[in-house]
Amino acid sequence: MKTLIVLLVILIGIFVGAYFIMSPTKTVSNQPAVVVSTSTPVVPGAHPVSRSDTQTYTDAVGGFSIVLPAYTLSGSASSNDAYSINSDYQYTLLGPTKTISGTKFTIPASYAVGTNLSKDSYLSVEHSNAQICTATDFLPSGSTISISTENGASYSVGSSVGSAAGNRYEETVYAIKDSHPCIAVRYFIHYGALANYPKGAVVAFNKDALLQKLHIIRQSLVLNQVAATGVVDNTSSTLKVGESTTINGLGVRLDKILSDNRCPKNVQCIVAGAVRVALTVSMGGKMIPVTMASDGPPFAIETYTMRIIDIAPPRSSKVIPQVSDYVLTFRVGNSK
Repeated sequence: MKTLIVLLVILIGIFVGAYFIMSPTKTVSNQPAVVVSTSTPVVPGAHPVSRSDTQTYTDAVGGFSIVLPAYTLSGSASSNDAYSINSDYQYTLLGPTKTISGTKFTIPASYAVGTNLSKDSYLSVEHSNAQICTATDFLPSGSTISISTENGASYSVGSSVGSAAGNRYEETVYAIKDSHPCIAVRYFIHYGALANYPKGAVVAFNKDALLQKLHIIRQSLVLNQVAATGVVDNTSSTLKVGESTTINGLGVRLDKILSDNRCPKNVQCIVAGAVRVALTVSMGGKMIPVTMASDGPPFAIETYTMRIIDIAPPRSSKVIPQVSDYVLTFRVGNSK
């Protein structure tokens, strides 16, 4: 009997030991759990960007700031991992009579390595003197246009697709409705047809990933330190040479018409041309001489931006306007 009891105790011990050996060990940890989330598409304009690994580029002339992962200025040493900035950029693909000025942010070269994406793809911030701000002012006729509202901001969104010699060009423009001057962000994506490359030489670039990067940059755009719904206050006024007025708190005197090389309305020209004027701006007791061109960037000082938005009379090949004929309309925005 004793022998049987001993055998039972031994067997029970063996089973209990086997249970603990075969069972998985549970460890209590004070470390936080790692949450793995699936990728969610970025909704442009919905998420302000503020990260320690970014740089803010401020364009005092263009009157905006924008956040980039990293950047180098035109003429500086380039970096494969940084956006290259050209503040003298002009968009010329709409023809010789319609040039659009702005600032271009060319993608880092590293985005294109090993893919069919071209290194000259870019995002740009552009401006137009159009009275009604729509994407049609920035794209060829026939482009697809729609209206989009993102985080309270209203956009006219347009897109176009082109191709030439095995190259593909996709453009998307987000024009900020009710902005004055009309401000738009352009995505210009250039890539080659895979059939043009030796087999296995490159892979197709990740278009969704690139668009996500561009969306994040666009949503960080701030106009004159105001959310991207436009400049807070805009007022316009007309002036003849020798006249002065106060526009939205900024004193302006039109001193002189320096030049007028606008294309006459009844002539086909290679370039549209512009009017250059000399002004005196007064603010806080200071008198500031200013030279402006109708096709140039706005004049910016502190919280003010000023643009020429209309010129009368139009240029004619038969009649040259006299100085006393000119009537210029100026618009002054104040983000204060």
